[in-house]
Amino acid sequence: FLGVTALTRQPNPAGAVALEEMTALEIDREHLEHVIMNKPLLLQELGRLIDERQSKAQRVTRRERVG
Repeated sequence: FLGVTALTRQPNPAGAVALEEMTALEIDREHLEHVIMNKPLLLQELGRLIDERQSKAQRVTRRERVG
């Protein structure tokens, strides 16, 4: 789900590091928008996931500053 915030054009404060070899899939924004327009519940779920992950990243960042 890296880059999922591209749908909202919001900055993504989190990152990721692969611990082993992996395969990444890049989906153009236009293709993703097409899928989202045909599946409104998917957009709602992605929005929920974005909010959840941003909240978690903010909590971790705050803990690192305090700790």
